[in-house]
Amino acid sequence: MNDKERNSENVWIKETDKFEVVDGTTFDLNKPRDKAIWDAIKHCPLIAPERWAKDSAGNYLIDGTMGWSNKRPRFGVAEIYVDRPGLEA
Repeated sequence: MNDKERNSENVWIKETDKFEVVDGTTFDLNKPRDKAIWDAIKHCPLIAPERWAKDSAGNYLIDGTMGWSNKRPRFGVAEIYVDRPGLEA
């Protein structure tokens, strides 16, 4: 990071910063720090972009789907999903 970037009003997130995101965590994207944190974590595979999001194979990211021969359940990779109040899926 150069001096111009360091002295700007932008909010910077370190690659080593850790965040705990649990049910009910909210981000106000009008606040620079909240937006910077969201931009840093939004592509984490543990966060589904919406409740019924699927991967490229058609498996639900949250619930997964039935596994081999539909005998074993396969759970989804995501732990939480993004809820956008007021927006319908």
